[in-house]
Amino acid sequence: MDYLFNFIYTLPPKSATIIAVLLGFILIDDLPAEKQNVLGNFLVLVGQVVATNAAQQDYSDGLKPDKEKEQMKNDIERLKKQIEELRR
Repeated sequence: MDYLFNFIYTLPPKSATIIAVLLGFILIDDLPAEKQNVLGNFLVLVGQVVATNAAQQDYSDGLKPDKEKEQMKNDIERLKKQIEELRR
């Protein structure tokens, strides 16, 4: 499965679009409209789940540097206090 996904990730944008269009036409071949609708909605839902997860992961990853900065500030303050105590 990783091979398939790696193949998709490395495709140029236009090639990926053409392949998606071709797959779409292959999937709808001989399917009545109601089944096409079900299949399309299912694929859209899968895409929404992937996109939502990716967005949440990006947001969470963006918070990590702030947490790290806060921890560093706390460490600096603690070290300043220790230095001040040693000077006494």
